Amino acid sequence: MITAKQSMTSPWRSALGLAALLSISSVHANTWHFRGTPNNWASTAMSEVNTHLHQSCQTFSATNARFKIDHYGDWTDSYPADDFLISQAGSYQISFNSSDKTITVDSVSQCEDPATSTSNQQTNTTDTRFYFDASDFTSTPTIWAWISNGSAISQLEGYSWNSQQSLLVDSDSGYYYWRLPSTYQAELDAGLKLNFIIDKNDEFSRNNSGCYSENRWYQSLATCLDKPFQPYIGPYLTLLQPQYSGDYNTASILDPSSNMVINYELSSADSNFSAAVFYRPAGQTSWIEQTEDEVAPLGEGWGKVHHITLTNLQADTEYQYKVIGPNGKFSAEYAFKTASTNMDYSRFLVVGDMQDEQGEQRWHDIAQAISSEHMDDFDFIITVGDMVKDDVSHSSERFYWWKVFFDKGQQLFASKPIMPAMGNHDTPGNIGVSDSEQYWSNAEDTRSFRKYFYLSPDMSYPDYYSFSYGNACFMSVNSEIPVFYGRHPERDNGNNAATQANWLQQEVNKAQACPWSFAYFHVPPINPAGGKSEVAFVRPYTDYFNHKLDWSITGHVHEYQRLKPVHATSNTLDFNKSGYGRTADKGVGYMIAAPAGQWPRNTTSSNMHQLAFYPHNSNGTAYEIGFSIINVSANNFELKTYGMGSVGDKVQPSGYRSGDDRSKQLMDTLSYSKLALIANAGPDINVNQGDTVSFDGSDSQALSGSIISYQWSNGLTGVSASKVYSELGSFPVTLTVKDNQGNSATDSVVVTVLEQSANYQKDFESVDFRGTANSWGKTAMNLIGDNTWQLVVNVTDSQPSFKFYANGKWYGDDQADGETHSNERANIALSQGPGLYQITLTDHTRQYRVTKL
Repeated sequence: MITAKQSMTSPWRSALGLAALLSISSVHANTWHFRGTPNNWASTAMSEVNTHLHQSCQTFSATNARFKIDHYGDWTDSYPADDFLISQAGSYQISFNSSDKTITVDSVSQCEDPATSTSNQQTNTTDTRFYFDASDFTSTPTIWAWISNGSAISQLEGYSWNSQQSLLVDSDSGYYYWRLPSTYQAELDAGLKLNFIIDKNDEFSRNNSGCYSENRWYQSLATCLDKPFQPYIGPYLTLLQPQYSGDYNTASILDPSSNMVINYELSSADSNFSAAVFYRPAGQTSWIEQTEDEVAPLGEGWGKVHHITLTNLQADTEYQYKVIGPNGKFSAEYAFKTASTNMDYSRFLVVGDMQDEQGEQRWHDIAQAISSEHMDDFDFIITVGDMVKDDVSHSSERFYWWKVFFDKGQQLFASKPIMPAMGNHDTPGNIGVSDSEQYWSNAEDTRSFRKYFYLSPDMSYPDYYSFSYGNACFMSVNSEIPVFYGRHPERDNGNNAATQANWLQQEVNKAQACPWSFAYFHVPPINPAGGKSEVAFVRPYTDYFNHKLDWSITGHVHEYQRLKPVHATSNTLDFNKSGYGRTADKGVGYMIAAPAGQWPRNTTSSNMHQLAFYPHNSNGTAYEIGFSIINVSANNFELKTYGMGSVGDKVQPSGYRSGDDRSKQLMDTLSYSKLALIANAGPDINVNQGDTVSFDGSDSQALSGSIISYQWSNGLTGVSASKVYSELGSFPVTLTVKDNQGNSATDSVVVTVLEQSANYQKDFESVDFRGTANSWGKTAMNLIGDNTWQLVVNVTDSQPSFKFYANGKWYGDDQADGETHSNERANIALSQGPGLYQITLTDHTRQYRVTKL
């Protein structure tokens, strides 16, 4: 064994040629490297055995064999001062102690391949360590550790919850650390999950060594100690712009194929700094500098988020970027990819209710799982509210909880743009209401949300918006508006609730032209699990969605729920639907996202049968945090929801995730296809005798391809056409559309021609058809003659039935004898299944006739 100790640094090696200099690339600033004759003085990273010990096995020839250990790749910190000489050819295990700079060289029979070396595998797996930045703590932190479905480590090591193990201090770095006892390593190697709670607060689920600093995990202590410039918050990506337009003056959304907004915030002391981004297409060597957008100051105490808008980017291209700090130091390099043009797909991540209180919440685990395993599965992120614990000061920092949210998701947000929706915890308390209600909702102050997502700080401008991405249309809605003003209508002086409702209705109608459409917001309009009285204030939105919207995606409840397809109104729920979709026999999809780290709930009610999926087994409802990824491609829909188990000490039902398993699991999946072509003949038409009827098939849709022909069964052609109707009666007209891919679809409209200014006799003032065909709503029948009411109904469900509704009373038929009376309660069956039916009622005899057309 040969040992040398040298504390002096070496000057630049004059013998090193330019070619060798250029070969030193991406040398990490706190990694030690072997450099010598075996590798032609290039840099070979040494294995980190522990904090101070680094090793490398090398094979030397007999001629002038020598080496050095180099720190930074520039010889400014290398050992020993003179080359370490090897006098005899052979293989040697070289060990370097970075604390006292001792070099030890041991002869070995041969150097094994690091990928297969047993000793190397032992080195990598028997010393799992976690380091923690001491500046994040005011006193020595403690740890509570266990393995899901495995050993209760802390208990087995003799500790209790009230008397926990303290972390040790690494003397060289000053960081706290904890080393997994080697006894338990085999369980991790077998795939079981290590969980630990630091200081009875932050909970982690992690199997690989690492270093935690400022709410972020780093790969090693070395990377922690040599962090590049890191903004106070960010960088993170968005697509919003504070330019307002349209009927409701909503914010603009940039085209993702040619634009991106990079955002970051510095500490208040540096808020006047002029920021810049350096970016380039991946693979190129020259950087392009873009300075920040000109934005008016937000006011005293509000700090400044620097927004840098990149324009004229190439579509479907990966870009690298880095941001610069006040000291001229660059951040780490990040990357994003622009969208393609003419996309027939849309892929997005759904997260909400992160709301990390730095307690036992697991937002960091969720973000880590997404960043490490799913970044290729989606292109942008929608959040359904409650990103932060509360929009309040903490530790003398006004935006502390926003920092926690962005820090723990930083790797994710630096690569994918966020399209957020507002939640009740994303606003400050409203001092104008009772103390108990301050954080229930606050639609009157969303300035922090606006600050971070590049919206106008002027509260007179909306913070809701719409956009399209690929083949889908999206509406980001502020559910705090109907909730807050529903509770406090006297404060809605600007008619804010009605304005957003009207905007949403208009946007949903416009989105029918999109192959897919999604509305997302925080408070759900339907909550089968029960509770949450504020749901009632959002329920009226369902009236806008039927047969127009594909999915409503929300959060707030902290309990993952996917409803069965439903036709919902403010007062009714009809689950008698054949699937999800917009056609008459389909229902809207309603999904309540799993909390992305905040405490999950397991509330139940008598309405759980309304759910297609929720996490449970026969022993009860389970606790699951998680996230969802949705992919719509052409006319195909795919949903994958991943669960990551419980939080804190919440106990799962017996047999569910045995051993408190908190690993990521695919929890819910759904896939279905829409019709590639949908015909829409428009609503039924009532006209007077001799009037001209205009037909309109413009709402027909080709989800892939394009429509090439419109044929009406009354002989007309074209997307729109007209015809004079001179005869009295009801006339069904069928529209047939064809696309350029060989698909065809039909839809029918009924034209009812009435005698002009007719004064027919009648016993009833009005008669409505109410049945499965219209979700038991009201469809007025037409008085076409004395005491004769008539309607043509398009029936799509498999077991259709109906009743008459006249003068405020229901009329059924208990005897199925063709007569209906108000004391008969049985529904009238349409026994011939789906199709067009002409229904006629003679009101003075109560006789009716049903004819399938």
